[in-house]
Amino acid sequence: MRIRVKLYGELRGITGLGELELDLPGEALTVEAAVEALTRRFPALKPALQTVAYAVGDQIVPLSHPLEEGQELALLPPVSGG
Repeated sequence: MRIRVKLYGELRGITGLGELELDLPGEALTVEAAVEALTRRFPALKPALQTVAYAVGDQIVPLSHPLEEGQELALLPPVSGG
């Protein structure tokens, strides 16, 4: 299964990418499976993912959320400002 992953903020800085295609083995996969695949590809992401929110479409979702072929997963680090 192939999904598109969008990376923002420090995650973009760590990977050097704003978006990427991720091939995941099998079916009925979850956000958690995608995150595990990302950390295998980019081990330096692991600490930064402790505070990330995950979105599929325009919805914030939990790690247990199922993914479907062609979906877009956004990893959203915390934002601060004034």
